[in-house]
Amino acid sequence: VCVPPIHVNARYEWITQLLRFYINRLSAEYFFFYSSIGDLSTARMTELGVDLAEQYSSVIDISSQMQYKPYYFAETTAIHDCLFLNRHLGTEWTLFQDLDELLVLPTKWPDPMAFFENHKDK
Repeated sequence: VCVPPIHVNARYEWITQLLRFYINRLSAEYFFFYSSIGDLSTARMTELGVDLAEQYSSVIDISSQMQYKPYYFAETTAIHDCLFLNRHLGTEWTLFQDLDELLVLPTKWPDPMAFFENHKDK
């Protein structure tokens, strides 16, 4: 799961909720959090009580990779970086999820992974 640069006043419990939801409901194995202002780190998330941060996530400071002033918090650069990173790692699927948005799954999908598996070529 790729989480583009966080540029809202995010609460760390949001990160915990995101981790738990995707691990439990979609069997996500790893998360890449992107930071464009250098204020987010796995150690800081753990320090602030984010469950599972050290075990399931990495924080990438995308601003350190920029050779020019980033546009819109370097969101497009982070998305491209995470896409190619996941391709290199050979992940089966990649999900891009903003921290301040929710993925709402209808109740008719008791098993979201089965739904995605049935629609993977569409």
